[in-house]
Amino acid sequence: MLNLTVMKHLQQELPQHYRPAGFESQDLVLKLNKSIYGQVNSPKLFYEHLCRDMDSIGFETSEANHCLVIHCEHKIMVLNYCDDQIWLSLDNQLIEDYVGKMKDLGCDLTLEPEGDIFAFLGIHSKRLRKEMLLTQTGLINKVINCIGMDQASPKSNPAACKPLGTDVG
Repeated sequence: MLNLTVMKHLQQELPQHYRPAGFESQDLVLKLNKSIYGQVNSPKLFYEHLCRDMDSIGFETSEANHCLVIHCEHKIMVLNYCDDQIWLSLDNQLIEDYVGKMKDLGCDLTLEPEGDIFAFLGIHSKRLRKEMLLTQTGLINKVINCIGMDQASPKSNPAACKPLGTDVG
C-alpha cells in the first residue's frame, strides 16, 4: 500500500483508470510521501537509505568510490550500483549475517548467489591482452525481442550501400 496524500486536482493527472476509493468521480492529484521504484530520484534515495543502515551496523563508505562500503573489522566489502550489490568476504556466513542485520533494519535484500563476479549487472568482461571486451548480450537480446526484431534478417552492413544523392541542384 502506497503512503499517499490526496489533494484537489490542479494541473496533473492520475494514471488512467485509477481513482482512490471515495474519490471515483473527482479529478485528483496524489502526492507521494515516499519514493517508489522507477522515479528519477529513486536510486539516490535508496542509496542514502542503504548507507544510513549500513553505517549503523559498522560499514564505512570508501572515500575513493562512494559506491563501495567496507566493514573493516570483519573484512566485508559491498559494491552498490542502484539496487544491485556485490557482497564480498572470505566468510560467506558473515555475508548472510550482515544481510540478515540489514533485513532487520527494514531493507528488502535478497541474496542471489551469482558465482561469476565478472558478469555483474549482466555485463560480461573478457581480457584480451591489453584490452577489455565488455558485452551485454542479455540486454541486447531483450531489446531485439521487445521491438520484434528477433525474426529480422541480419545484414553485415545495415545501411544502404549506394549514396542517396545530394541536395545540390
